[in-house]
Amino acid sequence: GGLMPLVWDQSSSARSRGDIELAARDGEKLPLGVGVDAEGAATRDPQRVLDGGSQLPFGSFKGSNIALMIELLAGPLIR
Repeated sequence: GGLMPLVWDQSSSARSRGDIELAARDGEKLPLGVGVDAEGAATRDPQRVLDGGSQLPFGSFKGSNIALMIELLAGPLIR
């Protein structure tokens, strides 16, 4: 009989690798800001991200989730 726990599961990249792999498989383009190619240039081509490129870190709505977690973790320390 206690309170329900808060469960939080989030990647730290703009899109998960699985989503990038699905986009490559389906021939879809990525939004800008998801990844870069092997030379570090922004790309919308998921295969270029997977072939030696890199996923970019999160921002946008995920930032508010991080703020929530910081409040939950730090709140008890400052009370």
